[in-house]
Amino acid sequence: MKNLRLTALAGAIALVLAGCSSTSLDQNPAGAGAGASATPSSVSGSGTSGLNGGANGAGAALNPLTDPHNILSHQSIYFEFNKSVIPDNEIAIVSAHARFLVDHPTRTVRIEGNTDERGTAEYNLALGQRRADAVRSRLELLGVPANRVDSVSYGKEHPRALCHEEKCWAENRRADIVYTN
Repeated sequence: MKNLRLTALAGAIALVLAGCSSTSLDQNPAGAGAGASATPSSVSGSGTSGLNGGANGAGAALNPLTDPHNILSHQSIYFEFNKSVIPDNEIAIVSAHARFLVDHPTRTVRIEGNTDERGTAEYNLALGQRRADAVRSRLELLGVPANRVDSVSYGKEHPRALCHEEKCWAENRRADIVYTN
């Protein structure tokens, strides 16, 4: 009877401790997993190697920027048509990159603003810059020094998808976080 009580107590303590754990940068936060966003989610191949992260089957450290199971592998922030406000469902990605940059003070990024093909070249360059600046401002607000974040607009000049319909336009309305060192 005493062993049964101790086992039950140990199980209850384990459940409480498990419920108190927080999400690390090596995990996706609730709601930020694959398919959680209504906007496209693709992975930019701009990360670098040699960073600590989770371990793969061989025991080697994975780069959190390229590990598909890590929120940091999501390096594109998607925007609504003609908008430059970061959507609520993209905030967790920007916040994770801010935490990573604060924890890695030698790392720098370039935020590349992009638009879909609709609109004039001038309008799209300005909109792409507003998108890049929105992400840059959010990173700075979360503690990343301004001298470690650059922003540039490519307007409609660097499309990711080439078809002429909403699914492609949505893929092209983005700001990419590119690690420069």
